[in-house]
Amino acid sequence: MPPLVNINKVPNIRDNCIVNVTNLSPTPANNALEYLVVAGGGAGGGTAPFGGTNGGGGGAGGVRFYASPSTNPQTGPAAPRNGPAAITATISSFPIVVGAGGAASSTVGNNGSDSSGLGITSTAGGGGGSSSSPLSPSELGRPGGSAGGGAD
Repeated sequence: MPPLVNINKVPNIRDNCIVNVTNLSPTPANNALEYLVVAGGGAGGGTAPFGGTNGGGGGAGGVRFYASPSTNPQTGPAAPRNGPAAITATISSFPIVVGAGGAASSTVGNNGSDSSGLGITSTAGGGGGSSSSPLSPSELGRPGGSAGGGAD
């Protein structure tokens, strides 16, 4: 069983665990949770052993987040797109799954793994494409939170 984490403020979680909410604020607005859920990235595609071809890069893991506009404003043309709303904490236990990066491969890169928690799931990054043989066409990257790049 994953370890339990009693939450007041958790700066980051790097391993699978269970977040255990044991107390709530009497002020409902203080029970709003901000979140950042990042999935594992995809592995790069393999490079052909005879040279001349390159594997594509793995795609980044998907990202889902919510930051309170009043305490953490996100402005400007490059501001990330904020989630629709905070999640309201309840006295409960929430499993947290931290997605791993994709495993290396001599052909098409493997996708990463999804990350999830608090009812939010971020999609893993796609593996990069590969051109493992001079007789086969370049393979496309795999789809994902961000798709893997194609091989040349």
